[in-house]
Amino acid sequence: MFKRVMLKTVFALTAFGSGVIWGIAAEASAAGIPLIGLFQG
Repeated sequence: MFKRVMLKTVFALTAFGSGVIWGIAAEASAAGIPLIGLFQG
């Protein structure tokens, strides 16, 4: 039970973190800064 809760928490934090990163990248690219190219390698 505890392990399942931990997995859900980690997954939610990871999804939230990547969403924030993509949001920042989208804002930056809209401002003319090509950050998304960096994330895609």
